[in-house]
Amino acid sequence: MGSSVPSHCLNCESVMAPGQAFCSSCGQKRTDQRLTLAGIGHDLVHALFHVDHSILALLKGLLVRPGHVAREFVEGRRRKYFSPFAFAVITAGLATFFVIAMGARWFSPITDSAAQGILSRHINLVVLLQTPVLAALCALLFWNERLNFAEHLVLVAYTAGIRMLYLSLVAAPVMYATGITSANPWFIAGYYGPWLVYFAIAAVQFYRGQPWVTVLKAVVAATLNQLLAMVGIYAFILTYERMSP
Repeated sequence: MGSSVPSHCLNCESVMAPGQAFCSSCGQKRTDQRLTLAGIGHDLVHALFHVDHSILALLKGLLVRPGHVAREFVEGRRRKYFSPFAFAVITAGLATFFVIAMGARWFSPITDSAAQGILSRHINLVVLLQTPVLAALCALLFWNERLNFAEHLVLVAYTAGIRMLYLSLVAAPVMYATGITSANPWFIAGYYGPWLVYFAIAAVQFYRGQPWVTVLKAVVAATLNQLLAMVGIYAFILTYERMSP
């Protein structure tokens, strides 16, 4: 079956002029209807390695200048970067996969094995639910920045994504290789310590206040967020135990 370049956009049906590469209404690339493996491969390579709007470019930016990346996204330079919210969802899914695949005892202080299993299988939800809470804490502590909740959420989503990659590629493999649990003091220091440092650096780059004040507020926000997450987890356990036959 042959393919031909259509005279209209296959996404929104707008008429396209001869030689027009992209739809002027919705921006979709002009192409034929047939999906091929070559096309899929091209899209994958483009998503990974293209200079603009690629995942690798985003990762590089978030590793060295996370606050600047979030600030640029907030200020409108959004086409340049992968969506912070899609990034957070994807990395949370990866964290769930690695925790389950490697049998990491992430919720080891929990004695109820059934509750532990539920939390481990849905660690992505546990992580994602912490994101708006941390954004709310940042909005409260950095109220003088005159940013709205969604703008604080951009910083939190980007940094949470890196935290989840660290969980997936470092923390979970370490737990698998050594057999330690999340209750181990050395593990706690090796996981939460870098997170606090990273989030503080990102906050200094993102917010406009005095650096030392920003660091203090960022550490307070991240610590309170973790404590609230622990309260929420134990509230879930108590509810689960009461509702279980």
